[in-house]
Amino acid sequence: MSLTPKQQQFVAEYLVDLNATQAAIRCGYAEPTANREGSRLLSNVDIAAEIAKRTSAHAKKLDITAEKVLAAIAEIAFGDVRKMFTADGSLIRPHGCRHDQCRRGHGRARCQDQAHRSIARSRHAGSSSLAVQRHAQGDGH
Repeated sequence: MSLTPKQQQFVAEYLVDLNATQAAIRCGYAEPTANREGSRLLSNVDIAAEIAKRTSAHAKKLDITAEKVLAAIAEIAFGDVRKMFTADGSLIRPHGCRHDQCRRGHGRARCQDQAHRSIARSRHAGSSSLAVQRHAQGDGH
């Protein structure tokens, strides 16, 4: 069975933040009943199937697997943030990276740690973009 336009809108809104109540409100349901309506819509088999289909498509497009997610969580949970700072407490520049994956040579073409890359990019935005590029290519180690 195909979804109604309002159900399609609910699916799209739900995928924004995975909050059924807020998705229902954004679809025009009254705030006092949005919690109940969101729950009801999520229990609809066709809506649930469409959400699963779109979620799976996003994960496949982004190459997200359970193994990669768990590895990233483990890296954050068990990583040593001290490796990103010098003895005086300043952030290490990308060309002086001591990140484990970089040091071991895994992913020399590109550092795999999202948090590390985003910190490095934000720290060195603009005039230091060459250093960030060299780091991402593995030339700055």
